[in-house]
Amino acid sequence: MRPKISPYEKVTIIGENGSGKSTLALGYVKNMPSAIIHDPKHEVQLPNFHITENPRDLLRFARVIWRSPGDMDPVDAGNILGEAVLTRKWTCLSLNEAALVAPGQRMGPKLRQAIITGRSLKIGVWAETQRPVDVHNLFFSEAHAYFASPNLIKSDAQKVVGFVRGYDEFSSQTWPKFTWLFYRKGEGTAQILKLGRAERPKRRRDSR
Repeated sequence: MRPKISPYEKVTIIGENGSGKSTLALGYVKNMPSAIIHDPKHEVQLPNFHITENPRDLLRFARVIWRSPGDMDPVDAGNILGEAVLTRKWTCLSLNEAALVAPGQRMGPKLRQAIITGRSLKIGVWAETQRPVDVHNLFFSEAHAYFASPNLIKSDAQKVVGFVRGYDEFSSQTWPKFTWLFYRKGEGTAQILKLGRAERPKRRRDSR
């Protein structure tokens, strides 16, 4: 059974390519009344979500998928998204890949503000990453909850161990595909979550 998580929490989802990060995130976000999904790879399609490349639409539609230009600086994209959720409030920002808005320790001031002060404004930030060592530390230090796949490379696993209780033992075992460790900050124990194939929604590439 999936853990109950508020749309206005900070959630970080860590897993290697093909582990089901986006499927896991979209399983929650698709039911949120107000959400912005950053889709730089042009892969996500959800019912009742407006798909756009125009950043002005981030304030025009309650549920929107933004496909940022491929040549846009990641920090600029993060700033646009941060400013949008700070203006909207009461919304969730879902980042399909955190490195594409905040690579390394580079992060724009608007996205930083949304992450640090967002809870008081009812702003959630759900960030996916396949390489924790390559994304900004705020996605980890400010998170309220984490989902982690067991199959990370050593350097990434070492970073996750510092934030996710029980990950060291979890990652030392063999698990079926789509198995996750869920940990909510401040709780004593983590929960093992198995996401079956039947739960995976259809995703298709843009035909353009």
